[in-house]
Amino acid sequence: MKFSTKQIIVIIIVIVIVLFVVLAIAIGRKPIVQKEITLTIWGVNDSQEVLKSVFEDFQKKYPKIKIEYTKFDEADYETSLINALAANKGPDIFMFHRSWLGKHKDKILAFDKTKISLTKLRELFPSVIEQDFSDGQNIYALPLYIDTLATIYNKDIFDATAIAIPPTTWQEFKILIPRLRKIDPKTSAILRAAGAIGGSKTSIHNASEILNLIMMQANLSFPKNASEQLSFPLESEELLSFYVEFANPKSLVYTWNDGFSQGSLETFSNEEVAIIFDYQDNLKILKKKNPYLDIGVSSMLQFDLDKPINFANYWGLVISNKSKNPAAAQSFILNLALNETNSRKYSQLSGRPPALRKLI
Repeated sequence: MKFSTKQIIVIIIVIVIVLFVVLAIAIGRKPIVQKEITLTIWGVNDSQEVLKSVFEDFQKKYPKIKIEYTKFDEADYETSLINALAANKGPDIFMFHRSWLGKHKDKILAFDKTKISLTKLRELFPSVIEQDFSDGQNIYALPLYIDTLATIYNKDIFDATAIAIPPTTWQEFKILIPRLRKIDPKTSAILRAAGAIGGSKTSIHNASEILNLIMMQANLSFPKNASEQLSFPLESEELLSFYVEFANPKSLVYTWNDGFSQGSLETFSNEEVAIIFDYQDNLKILKKKNPYLDIGVSSMLQFDLDKPINFANYWGLVISNKSKNPAAAQSFILNLALNETNSRKYSQLSGRPPALRKLI
């Protein structure tokens, strides 16, 4: 069978197109690394044991990538990290606090927009992630969890005082205070506090965050310049005295003072306070201090249940701009933060609330 010149040209074009498609597919399936490399990761709080299983999942997909993880104490972490990056001895990937983008953005790389876009970020995570980890154009970090303040209560104390469910609003909490607290009738000393609130950082390690949350919930409007005045949707006197009245001996809701110098976590573990307002991440500390505690966890108290507002504290993973393997680092973070199975596994092992919307 003879082909005309035109038919031969068409056949050649078809063959070229087929070869191009096959080549494109082959390139698309090309692994992110052709030689063995090591990804170094620095973090806080999480032990090697917690992350081991999710590391293994990644290494099954990319057997030529070795993972080396180093855990730091949170108190020393930022200084150690900055010094290491300045000396070109930092990690490929590191944990990045939600408050760091403004001061450490120059040390990290943005994610490839074709891998994770702002639209996809909004679909996968709560809005706080975009607020903290994006500059409006690029995404710089992805979270493994989102921890928020919660109402942590002693179930045994609630049972003993015939309180079936924890309070959901600040007003409900105020009403329950006389039932939950114990006061020495002779000395007026607090034998058991209803809640750890009203004190300074001396007795409540996260006092400033609780106070900030109260301000946020009250929709406090701060002045833009000296000529403007503060505006309060709630009565100003009530708002300004709201926090400290819990530590005022003359108040009907008096339930705390800085005499609890061992701190709110220690006081709770000793069953000397019925409620603390803290992050769920600290549950493991409480259980370690007192394994026999019957602990309940409920949503953080609100002024308005129809408009809940909470305070978040969490870390994300970022790619160092000094990394020699940024593509592999990006693949690792995406595999861990966006994969539902890995995210669920991390949440179960770490005991922290998940970040993905589908798992919340």
